[in-house]
Amino acid sequence: MKILFLGHERSFIGDFLQSLHEDKRIDLVRSSTEIIDGDFDFLISHRFRKIIPAQILNKYPEKRRINCHASYLPWNRGAYPLFWSVMDGTQNGVTVHSLSEGLDSGPIFDQYMMLTNPYHSFREAYYLNEGYMLRLFVNLWPSLIKEGAQLKPQDGAGTSHLVSDFERIKHVLPNGWDTKIKDLPLARFI
Repeated sequence: MKILFLGHERSFIGDFLQSLHEDKRIDLVRSSTEIIDGDFDFLISHRFRKIIPAQILNKYPEKRRINCHASYLPWNRGAYPLFWSVMDGTQNGVTVHSLSEGLDSGPIFDQYMMLTNPYHSFREAYYLNEGYMLRLFVNLWPSLIKEGAQLKPQDGAGTSHLVSDFERIKHVLPNGWDTKIKDLPLARFI
């Protein structure tokens, strides 16, 4: 089985797939910067900062183009989802969904809702979310490769944010990602 993984070089999901590759259970190609056009069985994305064109997505069946997104979709599609869950008072969580042409808008394989601890820094909360993302993905893995995982549509309109939205407001984090969530002005907790 050949898998194209698109995502950050420090992705826990990419590392899990790399371990399967090293055990000779899968053939893996990783890219953190460019979309590779080739003959792959699965396209898996996590923390990839580019929109994947329709001509690439359409080469894969819906259940073989998978994205791991650090939000409880349909809330906080796009960039910095944990930050926006706090700022907007929306659900925090992680979601594994099918990639589609829209921004984080594909049907959902599974998701996990999380409470936000106001005494965590954003950095601590982020790594906690990433740990839950890895657990969700690893638990889904057997059904994903057998295409037995069921998809459900996203429920409701949700929210979306771009990098530029965050750039305009990032000054509210006096200590950057080490700012405690409780110290964020007007932060709402779930």
